[in-house]
Amino acid sequence: MDTLKIKLYRSRHGGRWDNEYLRKKGMKIGKNVQIYADKIDLPYAPLIEIGDDVIVSTASLMAHDASTKLISDYVKIAKLKIGSRVFIGHSAEIMPGVTIGDDVIIGAGAVVTRDIPSNSVAVGAPAKVISTFEEWKEKNLNQMDASPKSEKRYNELSQEELLALVEKGIGFIR
Repeated sequence: MDTLKIKLYRSRHGGRWDNEYLRKKGMKIGKNVQIYADKIDLPYAPLIEIGDDVIVSTASLMAHDASTKLISDYVKIAKLKIGSRVFIGHSAEIMPGVTIGDDVIIGAGAVVTRDIPSNSVAVGAPAKVISTFEEWKEKNLNQMDASPKSEKRYNELSQEELLALVEKGIGFIR
């Protein structure tokens, strides 16, 4: 699949990568994985492994670090492993050699340079664990119970409906 075909596929599928194409490049991808990443290290795809039930937002997945070219003739390469039930937020950077455990949320803009243990929420640059997944889950379920909800998706809501949902703070949509 050439660059134009990749761009056409992604534009027709909401920016999502074709998992079969990535698998052919050597990436290990589990079940129910949605990848919207801006940057995937395709030449090093065999070094990237993603578990089941993962969403990678518009982030970067890197398995190489060319900064070592400043001091040598070599590029550093390392495996990148993402566990199951993981969400990686917008503009996050996942660097080579990192393992992200199961049941993890990586916040928007995080720069992950070290392993993130299972059952964690990590944010920042460099990324730091700020809570357990269970604490995050309880907080959000409590907010959901106390907030307005819509069964519609974002592209089905009128501007008025969207504004009404957040009139008093937080709302939730499908």
